[in-house]
This record gives sequence, C-alpha cells and structure tokens, in this order.
Amino acid sequence: MFNCGKIAIIGGGSWATAIAKIVVENTHHIGWYIRRDDRIEEFKRIGHNPAYLTGVHFNLDEINFSSDINKIVQAYDTLIFVTPSPYLKNHLNKLKVRIRDKFVITAIKGIVPDENLVCSEYFHDVLDVPNDNLACIGGPSHAEEVALDGDREIILADGTEYALDLGDYADSTVLSATLGGENVTYANGKLIVTEEYKANKQKHGMQALKVTVEKDGKYYVVTANVLVVTKAISTIDELTASMTAGTDNVVYGYYRLTQNVGSSAAWISVANNGDWKNADGSVGFRGTLDGNGFAVDGAFGTHGLFGIIGNGAVVKNITFNVYYYQNNRQTLARSITGATIEGVTINIKSIFGTLDATAEGGVITGLMSHTTHYKNVTINAEGKDLDTLFGKSYGNYKAEKANTFENCVVNAKSLAGNKIVAISVGDTGAIAYVKLSFASLSG
Repeated sequence: MFNCGKIAIIGGGSWATAIAKIVVENTHHIGWYIRRDDRIEEFKRIGHNPAYLTGVHFNLDEINFSSDINKIVQAYDTLIFVTPSPYLKNHLNKLKVRIRDKFVITAIKGIVPDENLVCSEYFHDVLDVPNDNLACIGGPSHAEEVALDGDREIILADGTEYALDLGDYADSTVLSATLGGENVTYANGKLIVTEEYKANKQKHGMQALKVTVEKDGKYYVVTANVLVVTKAISTIDELTASMTAGTDNVVYGYYRLTQNVGSSAAWISVANNGDWKNADGSVGFRGTLDGNGFAVDGAFGTHGLFGIIGNGAVVKNITFNVYYYQNNRQTLARSITGATIEGVTINIKSIFGTLDATAEGGVITGLMSHTTHYKNVTINAEGKDLDTLFGKSYGNYKAEKANTFENCVVNAKSLAGNKIVAISVGDTGAIAYVKLSFASLSG
C-alpha cells in the first residue's frame, strides 16, 4: 500500500476545510497552509474556520498552521492543493523549495489562467512533478440549484461589507460563496469582499453570486445576479479621475453617475498614452460608464472624456452637452474599438471658429471608430455646420472593421460640407471615418 507520509492541505476555503476535516479525522495530524495570518489567528481562537464551514470544529492540537507555503511544502510528504484555480500560480510562485519529489494531490476544478492547462498538467509540465506523483480528487455536487429572481446591487466604497438579501435562504447555514468566480464571504445578510476583489475591477459589473447553504438538512446552491458598482460618481472631478488610466493604459470597472456633472466652463480632456490605433482593442477605457439618465457638461478637448475606448467598453444612458466645440476636439475619445455606445445623446451647444472636415477632430471621435455598435445615439446641432462624426484616421481606417448602427440620428445644418436636416441610420448602416457619404447612412 502506498505510504502517503505526512499530509498537508494547501488552501483555506470551504472545499479545503472539508478535505482537512476528513484527513485529520483519520491521521490526527495535518499541516495547513492558509494565506492570511489573521485568518489563522481567528481559527485558533474559535476552533473552526472563521469564514467557511463555520459549523465544523477541529482539534487544534492536531493541526500545524502556517502562512508560509515553503515551510509546509518542506515539512510534509503529501500536498493536497485546494485553492481556486485563478490563484494557484500566485501561491506556487512563492515556492523556493522543491516540489517535484512530493506527492501532489489536486482538488482544484478549472484550468490555470493563461496556461490552458488543468492543474495536474500544470504541476507536471511547469513544475516537473512526475505523473506517478500526481493524483486528483473530484466528485459530484448533490446540492439543489436555486436561481433568485431580480438583480441585486452593491456599491463599493471604503468598507468591505454590503447588505444583500438572499430571500428565503438568508438565515441558512452558509458553507461557501463566490462572486464572479472569486471567493467571498456571506454571513448575517452581508456580502463581504476582500480588498483584492475591490481592486480587481475586471470582476465588477454584473456578476453571479453563488452561495452554497444548508437549510433544513438539505443543501442548495443559491445564485443571484449582483451588479457590482465600482464607483458612484457625483462630480466632474470624480468622473475624470475615474476615467484616467495608470501606466498600463487600461481602465476597467463599472461607473455610474448619480447626478448631472460639469458645467459649460469645465475642461474635459483625459489623456491615454496607449496607441490610438488600438488594433486589438486592448488599451483604453474597457469598463462601463452608466450615465443613469444624467448629463455631463463641458468643453471637451483633444482627448475627450476617455482618451481611448477599447474592447468590451460600454457607454450608455448619458447626455453630453458640448461647449466651444472646434477642430482637433472630440466628445468621447480619440479612437474607439470594439465598444458599445447606447442611449447616448451629444448636444453641440456652441462652436468656436470654422470647422474643417479634413482636419483631426470629430463629434464622437477625433481619429476613427472600429467594430463598435452604436444604438439609439443622437447628435443634436440644429442650425450648425459640423465637421465629421469620427475624425481623420490618417489612412488607418479599415472597411472590414466597420461599425454598426441602430436607430441613430444626426440633426444639423450640414455635416462634412453636405447640407442636411436630419440623418437616420438603421440596422445595417455603415459610416466611414471622414467626409460621410449619405447614401451609406441609409438603413
């Protein structure tokens, strides 16, 4: 029979806790790596995991806790990994001791991000653990799945606890919880997220909360849709700060206006240092700005509100009141790639100087727009001569990356030197980047 030697658990969630309980009941000693020292101290104080399977108690004399993965790996022969797959590499990157001579058991579902490998393959291919030293733990779920009606919402602020109702399951015994696939805590009617989750803005927006509970002797996986709002915005300074990218030139998150912001004197020009051509849409604003029916007033400069808008971005339910519009300026961004612009109204309140349709600058973008869907977009400039909608691309616009339009209207005296009253763009309309051909605007 295989001698597994001393066994250690790597991970501190509900599945790790369940496996730890099974193992320690049979071996009467385990090592247990839990990342957070405060979680270990609380575990020692109360005799159970403070966040997961809180009804399962342990004999603490039988457990060697450590937040140092190297100490645990060095001291134990069999390692049972029970961490979320997205964080496996982060834990393993801390290793300074050899793991290839250990017997490694993975109880992790999913694949290792960016590697396209299941966890056992990752241990073998990357960490050189022989196949003979690898095993997996798996099994079916016997919990009944329940989907709650309606959407819930949390607005991230200074704290980490948010009231959230699970209806008939609010008072059940919580075994585990995830939000958008990330481990969170649900207790006493409150959703508790980590600072790491708050900082990971790609996980904001509409997410699925899955809470595994025990109620009346039965198990349920309760799913609720939760809108995670990164920031509720009430001033123009908050808005421009939220749209400003860091050194990676990318902005993620879900942002929502709570009132009208700006004024005719507000200067709005948020630079993004990424490549404006943005061929793959990887840079720029890639989150959601929900205007919530409110307006942004200001003089929009060379970069517009976003600088660059990239893949997956959504700008919706918002009005822009544009003052002192002129050449080399744009409302939204220098370029837009792979986004959705929906329910947006741009009111050109005043124009400075004579507009040149052959120069850089445009009502929506200053350079170009690619593969973006425009729905229910209205440009109002009654009695005014406009230059272009999308600016001058310097030969970079590609017809195979054309935008699509649904129920879009331009109200102006002229556009790119062509006299008009109103242009409606239907489902199949395609607009070039400069000097519009109005035949192409017909649906």
